[in-house]
Amino acid sequence: MIALRSRSLAAAGAVLGLMVALAPAASADPVSASVAQLRAASLYVDPAATANGAKVDQAAVTSTLSAEVKIAVLPDSAGTAITIASKIGNELGASASNPLTIGVLTVTSDGQSSFRAESSRYCPGFADAEAHRAVSSHPADLENGLKLTSTIEDFAKRLSNGPVDRGHCSTNAGSSASTPDKHSGASAAWVWIGGIAALGGLGVGALVLTRRRRRNRQLQLARAKVMPYYDQLANEINTLDPKDVDRARQALSDASERFTSAGSQLASADGVEQYDIARRTVLEGLYATRTARESLGMDPGPSLPPVEESQHEQLSAPQQVTVRGQQFQGYPGYTPGAPYYFGGDWGVPGGWYGTPFWETMLLGSVLGAGMYGGGMFGGGTFGGGYGMGYDEGYEAGQDADSGGSDGGNADGGDFGGGGDFGGGGDFGGGD
Repeated sequence: MIALRSRSLAAAGAVLGLMVALAPAASADPVSASVAQLRAASLYVDPAATANGAKVDQAAVTSTLSAEVKIAVLPDSAGTAITIASKIGNELGASASNPLTIGVLTVTSDGQSSFRAESSRYCPGFADAEAHRAVSSHPADLENGLKLTSTIEDFAKRLSNGPVDRGHCSTNAGSSASTPDKHSGASAAWVWIGGIAALGGLGVGALVLTRRRRRNRQLQLARAKVMPYYDQLANEINTLDPKDVDRARQALSDASERFTSAGSQLASADGVEQYDIARRTVLEGLYATRTARESLGMDPGPSLPPVEESQHEQLSAPQQVTVRGQQFQGYPGYTPGAPYYFGGDWGVPGGWYGTPFWETMLLGSVLGAGMYGGGMFGGGTFGGGYGMGYDEGYEAGQDADSGGSDGGNADGGDFGGGGDFGGGGDFGGGD
């Protein structure tokens, strides 16, 4: 039995040995093979790289390379080119006393290549930068069948005038073909100056961005204070029927005119002040619709905020006021036909008037028309009628709400996608 088992084991061993002998020889590690070849030669082209399509005129390349330059062409399965270059250099004993430059080209099965280099002779980064430049100078060769000969020869020629590392390389040696040592201090100084300038630019940019975001938030808030009232006024004008009640008809006509003015103001608003003006105009219109409701025997609706917070004297009863020799009828509250509210100043009491005389007769002479131009206290003149006022005002306001204003809405200008600050706009982030 023991003899039989021994014969069986011997037979199995023989079969296993035969299988090993007949099996294809395992391919050698490309990096190890290149190290062994490059100890005595300047070029090694791995068969697997050739199978991937690499084409190298080895005789022409070898005649171009000096003894201090070693090139390996390997398949990309061997690893990354820069890592292999460092490993080969270490294996070959590259050092200051043994100056070597190792270039590694890796190629893929789908025709892609990578060229990187390490050197103990030249300033750090120089050889690798020249490898990149050699690749960039021969795109047609690399895109048309991996013809590597011209790229390798170009690389070898670029090394001839490179900055030798003598312990005082400049900081930008890797990006310059030749940098005289006497200028290294100046180069470092310019690097520092450039860095400081860049930091300064970043600081200014951050400040500008912060201010823009703050302004955009202010505009968004100002607009939010207007639009609910604007939509309410649109609904009132659209739904209220004055029937044959004269007071209601006049009140709705006033409201419609205020709506028209507010729509125009919103369409051109690009600042907080302009939105405040539009809000005042809308509130004037809503006070008119409350009066229309009351005239029709309807609930006047929710209370409204004052058109303007004023510390000046206010009318307590209907009264004629004299301004620069002209008489104007004023009322303590909204009255049909008097849709413009004035907060009071310069000896003129606050109240509701049929004409915004303060825009020209008071402010025009005291402060200059420019400060309150465009109808700061309501603008416009009485008229226009219910139908025209609603149609024109609502269209203008909706244009403003959907992006008709350059910076006055939250969907266009500085606020949203496409703005200064795209996707999400300037509302993201804090100050």
